[in-house]
Amino acid sequence: MSSFFVTGTDTNAGKTTVSSAILLAAKQADLRAVGYKPIESGCPKDEFGPDTIALAKAAGTEPFCSYSFAAPVAPAHAAAQESRDIDLRVILSMASELGRKSELLLVEGAGGFLVPLTSDVTIADLATELALPVIVVADNRLGAINHSLLTIEAIRQRGLEIACFVLCDTQNSSSKDEDCNFNNAQQIRDFGKLPVHSFPFCDNETQLLSEGTRLLDELLS
Repeated sequence: MSSFFVTGTDTNAGKTTVSSAILLAAKQADLRAVGYKPIESGCPKDEFGPDTIALAKAAGTEPFCSYSFAAPVAPAHAAAQESRDIDLRVILSMASELGRKSELLLVEGAGGFLVPLTSDVTIADLATELALPVIVVADNRLGAINHSLLTIEAIRQRGLEIACFVLCDTQNSSSKDEDCNFNNAQQIRDFGKLPVHSFPFCDNETQLLSEGTRLLDELLS
C-alpha cells in the first residue's frame, strides 16, 4: 500500500486536478485507489464539496470527507462560524482505515501548507501526524518561485519527505508567459534542489489520464 499527502503552495494551486489525474491512472491500472479530502470549505449545505466529489469520481469510489463547511474560507474560520471543532484524531483514524483498504491513498489538504485548522493547529501539523511522503502542487504563475521555495522549506523543516513536486498550469498556457513558466521550473528546481514535474493544462479526461499515468509511475517507482 502506498499513501501520500497532497499539499499546495496556495489555494487553487491545482491539488485536486493533480490528485484526480493520479487516481484516474490508478483506477486504469486496476489499483484500489482512494482520494480522501479530510476538510473542505465552500460546500453546499449538508453535501460534499466539489473537490471531494472530484476525487471520488476519479477513483471510482464513494466520497470521503470528515469535515465539510459552508463558508469558502480557511477551515479554522469556517469551523468557528458553524461552532464546530476539527479533531485531528478523527482524520488520522479515517486515513488509517482507508489506507488499510486501499493500494493507493491520496490525502488532500486544504489550501496551502500552513493554513490553520484550529486556533493552534495547521495543515502542516496534520501532515506531520500523518507522516506520509508529500506531493507538492504549485500554480505555474508569477509568484510561484517564492511560494514554492517557502513550502519546500516548511515541509523539510518538519522532517517530511517530498515525494514529488508538480508545477501545474491551472489556465490554458497559450494565455501565459512561456518564458516565465520555464523560469519558474528552473528556479524551483535549482533552489529547491529537487526535480520539478510540469503538469500542463488539461481540459479532458484523456489528458488527465496521460499526465496522471506519468506521475503515478514516478511515485510508485
